Amino acid sequence: MPKSKTSSKQATIATFFVSAWWHGFYLAYYVSFIAASFVSNTSRLLYRSFNPYYEDPTFLGKAHGIFRAFYYIIGVALTSLSTSFEVIPFSILDVSGAFRIWGSFYYAFPIGLVLNVLFFDFLGGAAVFAELNKQRVHQVKKTDNEKEKLD
Repeated sequence: MPKSKTSSKQATIATFFVSAWWHGFYLAYYVSFIAASFVSNTSRLLYRSFNPYYEDPTFLGKAHGIFRAFYYIIGVALTSLSTSFEVIPFSILDVSGAFRIWGSFYYAFPIGLVLNVLFFDFLGGAAVFAELNKQRVHQVKKTDNEKEKLD
């Protein structure tokens, strides 16, 4: 593992692919585990993008508690929904059946994954959030330094 102690997207996909292979040779296993790898990568990106705001008590001032509650509720809901959708092929062992089920929900799950990958990996969403977080941290340090000068 690299010094930063975070796994790469490719390593995650490879790990999930090996897990699918370990379970057997049904195509549904591969669809399910590859979808799970994209969910894992997307959840990491979302966590890295939004968690600094969750952890910063000065973000949104008095409304920070409401933000934390919504962050938690939305996180639990997205985790539950994505897990439910990604295990459908694994559970029924039928890829066409899984796509019919996903289709009954207007393919929201695969479309959401593709949109997240496009936004964060190809359209620079990860870099935008990294820069916003960097500016926010710099602003907090600047404010803390000004408070120290007044003391």
